[in-house]
Amino acid sequence: MVRLRVPVIGVVLIASLTIGVAPVLAAAPSNDTYAGATVISALPYDEILDTSDVTTDAIDGEANADCGAPATLASVWYEFTPTADGAFIVDVSGSDYSAGVIVVSGSPGAFVLEDCGPYSTVLFGSAGVTYHILAFSDTPGVNGGVLPFPMEGAPPPPPGTPPPASASRKPISVSRRAASCSCCIRCLTSTSSPCRPGPRCSLPTRAASRRRQPI
Repeated sequence: MVRLRVPVIGVVLIASLTIGVAPVLAAAPSNDTYAGATVISALPYDEILDTSDVTTDAIDGEANADCGAPATLASVWYEFTPTADGAFIVDVSGSDYSAGVIVVSGSPGAFVLEDCGPYSTVLFGSAGVTYHILAFSDTPGVNGGVLPFPMEGAPPPPPGTPPPASASRKPISVSRRAASCSCCIRCLTSTSSPCRPGPRCSLPTRAASRRRQPI
């Protein structure tokens, strides 16, 4: 009797493993904090930032103390020292989220509010004085996105316009900002009107369309 040996073929099952690749997050910009403020050495200046991973801290809150924005999320800092007296525009209205701007002089613990506003602001700067500019998301729960940050010198005022009385400037309050000024305002105490219109009066149209509350 002949026995037939049938080879047993072992079947090895190999489980395929799917390796998950973690998403690469954009690094926060270096000017996430006051200490890392980007120095603006010449105008016009323009850059676009991804502020999705930008943080906020106590210094941001201190800068906002006299402005009263609802939030200072995804905040980035800039430093600017004008070489001559003049007016300077910061306009963040091109961002894909609701953004605001605060301008202060001095340093942490001794900030002086120069100006603030939703979407844009106008700084009346003095030569040799260093100003710090904070751009941020002013909506609670919205932590940034795409932020274009252009800054430029404002056009000269019409002939006969009195210069701003910088010595009498006071921090902006909500009640004073509610006056009948239409845009880019800077509250002054030395004029008959509580506010001085800024040069870009088309911006509030967009702000009004979003039904945003003033900072």
